Amino acid sequence: SSAPVDYTPFRKPVLEIAGKVGKLIVNHATMENVDFKLTGRDGVFRFEPFRMGLYGGEVELNGTVDVRGAEPSSEAALNLAGVAAGPLIRDLTGKTAIEGTMAADVKVNTRGDAADEAKRHLNGTGSFVFTDGAIIGVDLAGMIRNVQAAFKGAAVSTERPKTDFTELAVPFQIKNGVVTTSDSRMQSPLLRLSARGDA
Repeated sequence: SSAPVDYTPFRKPVLEIAGKVGKLIVNHATMENVDFKLTGRDGVFRFEPFRMGLYGGEVELNGTVDVRGAEPSSEAALNLAGVAAGPLIRDLTGKTAIEGTMAADVKVNTRGDAADEAKRHLNGTGSFVFTDGAIIGVDLAGMIRNVQAAFKGAAVSTERPKTDFTELAVPFQIKNGVVTTSDSRMQSPLLRLSARGDA
């Protein structure tokens, strides 16, 4: 509906909710030692903090939703450290796309009632860093070796393709819904790659 939303009822509650959960499974992903606190007053609701253990690592989320104005605004800060990316992604999607230890530091804010409007007003910065892992499904070094082997008449590798890396870093900025990375990079024993672009 294009009719404006009346947020008056959301400005009245006074909330203070805290909880702890030993183990929680959401969409096949397992979280442990979940510790959260939600407060609300005068139309401002805060998650501070929302902490949990996740696949060998730690996650902390702090966020605010503000409905004091004509349209809601929100901001969030996410920090991940030491999370095993392979098992997490496999449990969430049923596929293994990347392996390694994941860290992240993301800060975003937006405003608007509908999802499309919130995407248009999304702004922030962040980075994802994977260490000592591999991209599954493509073997860049193997492609080079196979080309060389083909010219020499040697056997071509038939192993499951993957590209090992020591570090894969993806820093990014978000401005009005456009995500830009200018210095994504991957380092491996055989390759150094860099990428830039937007979405």
